[in-house]
Amino acid sequence: RLPPQPQRPEVPLLVADPALFREYVAQYGDVLDASVQERGFGVPDNGASARQLAARLGERHASARDIVDVHLTALRSCSVGAPPGRQQAYLEEGRMLALQIMGYLVTYYRDGTLT
Repeated sequence: RLPPQPQRPEVPLLVADPALFREYVAQYGDVLDASVQERGFGVPDNGASARQLAARLGERHASARDIVDVHLTALRSCSVGAPPGRQQAYLEEGRMLALQIMGYLVTYYRDGTLT
């Protein structure tokens, strides 16, 4: 078990490191898109990708608000120009993905790892 991590100042990741924030948005968008693609074929297995993103966010001491910011930005990006049915799929899969990543982030902060 790792020692407690110092608290990150309450500056949103979007403001603190915009370039890194965009990387997280792109990675989240990729996982979200894969989830939507797999939707018709059963339960998507995005756990490894979601854990990897959560670990990266944890290393930057991301907050739940940061996850929401990443989620909303990626959701907007993925939905632009998409047909209504696909937009709805992004919305539904995105809700689950955001909660999944928050859960992994809690585990990361509690245990110091995501194995």
